[in-house]
Amino acid sequence: MIMASSWNSRTEDYWFDKVEEFARNQLVVGPDLPDRWRSLPKQLCSLIASIEPPPPESFIVDAIATTIGLLIGTWEDYVRSYIRKLPPDILLSHLHSRPSLENFLTAFQWPTSILRTHHSLALSELEERLGRGEGATAEEYEQRFGIAIRQPAYRVQVTVQDVENSSFSPGNTFPLYGSLIVGRQRQHSREPEPVCFVKAEPHNRLVIAGKQQPDHCSREQLLICALTPQYIYVKNISSVLPAKVMQPRGIEATHDSEPISELSLNPNQVDLLDCGQTAIRKVPFSIVLPRKLLRFSG
Repeated sequence: MIMASSWNSRTEDYWFDKVEEFARNQLVVGPDLPDRWRSLPKQLCSLIASIEPPPPESFIVDAIATTIGLLIGTWEDYVRSYIRKLPPDILLSHLHSRPSLENFLTAFQWPTSILRTHHSLALSELEERLGRGEGATAEEYEQRFGIAIRQPAYRVQVTVQDVENSSFSPGNTFPLYGSLIVGRQRQHSREPEPVCFVKAEPHNRLVIAGKQQPDHCSREQLLICALTPQYIYVKNISSVLPAKVMQPRGIEATHDSEPISELSLNPNQVDLLDCGQTAIRKVPFSIVLPRKLLRFSG
């Protein structure tokens, strides 16, 4: 892209303020936010196309990165605002509809190869997803775009312990990001011995019991999806085994759970998550299965 001779730092500051003002206006938290953000990449492209003189490529990269940062920050605010107003599955569907870096590249008709010279654009989205969104990995970006970027720190972890030894065993700890199926080893698969984390599509798997341990958990027991570093979507996808969710008292719990009154003296609030039920829980919390305990911490 040829940079016009009249483009200077003052012009850049003026238009960058305009871009940020536009993005903030489009991303005001409200019930229709998911409808508004779908058109955000094309609207940003139209705004930048109207700038005279045409801005340099570096300006467009910064404008996209800033807009994505505001988008994911607004997503975190939206979850916090609507955690008690919307069913868990609706919030999860809104997460999946949020524009991604690919949507912005498509709107600007840029090939993904442009990220080879602008690694910062991919890194900034990765950092925002880890800091205020559902989390991600540098490996995912390498697979999507063919670029190597550093891995920022994970914000949420899940630790697997035996119920009987939960007070004494440090357990096995894994990072939590995106979506995860928790269950026991599948029949006729090459999954490693438990406890292990298996990367897969569309969901990673956390194998917490062996093939011949049906009393520990179902083959597919839980679907866990990080919405933000604070709020985690949980669904009991087993058809036979209920689970319990423990949360320190004073930390809100939402949706589809029934208090277990006989445990009311416990310092934790304990809720039943029956087969097919969903909930959103705030970190820290734990999920109790017949033989395993999953602790979620940040």
